Amino acid sequence: MSDEPTLDVALADVRKAYRLLWCYQKRVFDIVKLVAAEFEDMAFYNWRTLHAGPPSRSDTNPMSGRSTWEMLPMVKVSYLFLPGGTNHNATVAGQWMLEVLVESDRGFVDTEDGSEPDPAIFVSPENAASTISIFAWYCRGETSKNWVGGVWKVLPWPEGDAVKIDHADLPFATFRRDFNLAALPDKDAVRAAVASFQATASEALGVNLA
Repeated sequence: MSDEPTLDVALADVRKAYRLLWCYQKRVFDIVKLVAAEFEDMAFYNWRTLHAGPPSRSDTNPMSGRSTWEMLPMVKVSYLFLPGGTNHNATVAGQWMLEVLVESDRGFVDTEDGSEPDPAIFVSPENAASTISIFAWYCRGETSKNWVGGVWKVLPWPEGDAVKIDHADLPFATFRRDFNLAALPDKDAVRAAVASFQATASEALGVNLA
């Protein structure tokens, strides 16, 4: 008798996985909303997938030359927030953009040849991590750049926790903090993480980001 699971059992696992994924993604949404709410007058601006393209338009065939990962947008995704009333197509000194990056599986490994990443070669789930990173994109001078296309897409990210970059090409500085989702079991823990970010980012950038 084969020890391989039957198709019925495997599909039951898939259904369980989808239901668990729904719970996880709802929790992530709640965390991201709480992070943004800890800052004064931050309004949702944009979101971008980073591990693959976004899900295709409804009139585009998702099975023709596109990555299966596109149908799992929350593997690695950033949510961007700007103060209410901010001009999206210009920047002014003293303005800043909040970014919350969700990396649901840090075991995800992109390929060098552009082929579709194969989860069979990722590190085990137990040896990976699920994290959020909070960024401040702080403007130090006036520009006519769009906050996504002219700033976020073209400037490099800080790599690692509590790292700041003073950008040479544009009058911006970017500061980053990383937090393990396993250490954020409730609202108080999320608020404490945001407070830690606010304190360290304010010191690093020389401004008050509370």
